[in-house]
Amino acid sequence: EVLLGACSPAGRLPTTWPKRLEDSPAVATASVEPPPGEAIYSEGLDIGHRGFKGNAIEPQFPFGHGLSYSSFIYSEFRAKLLSGSGCEPQIIASVRVRNSGTRAGAEVPQVYTQISGGPRSLGAFTRTKVLQPGEEV
Repeated sequence: EVLLGACSPAGRLPTTWPKRLEDSPAVATASVEPPPGEAIYSEGLDIGHRGFKGNAIEPQFPFGHGLSYSSFIYSEFRAKLLSGSGCEPQIIASVRVRNSGTRAGAEVPQVYTQISGGPRSLGAFTRTKVLQPGEEV
């Protein structure tokens, strides 16, 4: 049904896809063949999607990428600190999502966090219900 357009996809990629294999941080930093049963992560904290950003390489499809047969507009983003500090703050975030397309579809809003210059991380995500054209949640 998704391929024929009967329903709209609303998923997101959990990985980053390189344009070329040699663009992958793991391939670019691999210098030795690991012993059997072991893995060497020479890219350090720049593993996966962080390696693309850290090395200014544009991927074919970035972490969190998704497609839809509709389009959506985000508005009224709000974030509020509830408690905590330092590395473990408790934050609540909200956003309005409106289906601005001509077809029904669901959307997956994502919130990314970054603490004190550290790597950017997926902090939270949710999937909306299927929204009719013009409908907002």
